[in-house]
Amino acid sequence: MPDFANYQREQVLDHGVAERLIYNETFEFCDWLVEVVAEGDEAWIQPFANVLEDLLTDGDAETKEIAVIGLIEDIQHLCVDRKVDPDRFLAALGPAAREAWWKMVRFWYAEHPERWPGSFHD
Repeated sequence: MPDFANYQREQVLDHGVAERLIYNETFEFCDWLVEVVAEGDEAWIQPFANVLEDLLTDGDAETKEIAVIGLIEDIQHLCVDRKVDPDRFLAALGPAAREAWWKMVRFWYAEHPERWPGSFHD
């Protein structure tokens, strides 16, 4: 699996994307990260979780929204789609990220808990 910078270059070349939008960027990162984890490499989880915590505690409102919708939500959905245990990410999250994580789990899966492959309670 290439590192994220190479992965991103491949995506731009493959899809001919000229304009880069923040939610496209965050999805591509999450896509790469979940794929790396699915292949057994968990080395990027903790550094990601550390930065995510900083974004949620020190970021402005827009940054926090992108962190939740563009990162946490995408990781959760990609884990479900690819059958990757989302708890592999959960264990590394700090307090603010865990709170946002559970909020998204409840929002998307409370009515259909059978669809959520990870823990349902902190």
